[in-house]
Amino acid sequence: GLGKGNDRVIHAAKKLSDEGLDFKVEFIEWGQDVDASKKLIAELGIEKKFNWAPSMRKRELLIAYLRASAVIDQFVFPAMGGVTFEALAMGRPVISYLDADQVGEFFGEVPPLHNCSTAKEVAKAMKSVICDSKTNIALGEAAQGWVRKYHSSERVLEIQIGAISKILDASHDVNP
Repeated sequence: GLGKGNDRVIHAAKKLSDEGLDFKVEFIEWGQDVDASKKLIAELGIEKKFNWAPSMRKRELLIAYLRASAVIDQFVFPAMGGVTFEALAMGRPVISYLDADQVGEFFGEVPPLHNCSTAKEVAKAMKSVICDSKTNIALGEAAQGWVRKYHSSERVLEIQIGAISKILDASHDVNP
């Protein structure tokens, strides 16, 4: 497979293309897998389903997220990176792979996203994004709500204040 699991996205796109679905995947020309991804896309004969965008600055990337029906992150390591957090915060449905048990335990709730690891699962998630705009909109709104509740600056500040308060309370108990 390719480093971030692009091969799974490419195979999923092939499956959906064979089903006759109308969509485009925009990959960013960044990272070590660009040539291998382009080669696989050509081998599968699905070049028309892919656009390649040049590497972007952060602001351009965030605008690209807003234009997208969904943001596809990675499928190799079950973890949440910056792309997933940013896309969720912007209300974009996310297709990625995470360890739901670990993330749920850490944050208190698993974020609402399409959690996938295989090409078949990625295809199912992509099909949902392409064919069900009502659910897609609801998922994006739920994603923003999750970020506000579990990962916003206000939430982080609340946790830090709570921890500092406990320390201060404990120090008052020690001193007469």
